[in-house]
Amino acid sequence: MGRTYPFVVGLAALMAVPYDKNRSSLGIANMGAAIVYYGWHNDVTAANGFPIVAGTGITFSRAFGDDPTLALWMISGAAGMNCRVSEEWVRGAQ
Repeated sequence: MGRTYPFVVGLAALMAVPYDKNRSSLGIANMGAAIVYYGWHNDVTAANGFPIVAGTGITFSRAFGDDPTLALWMISGAAGMNCRVSEEWVRGAQ
């Protein structure tokens, strides 16, 4: 089971994805024109966050040893960056 949804990243940190103990994989795509940055706490900045370059994305999957259950915070150095989230859950967990 899964879902995909849009969100906008800007100059203030926002929780793009909340914690979900049942999530088995997570993907983030940066559809905007500027770099967006992610981190695991609300103190993420362009200086300490991990970059996702415009037109690219990143995935987290239990199958590869990642922990896709964690909350993910995002920020950008530019306002209005269009992003997408794709989440999947183990069948019957959601």
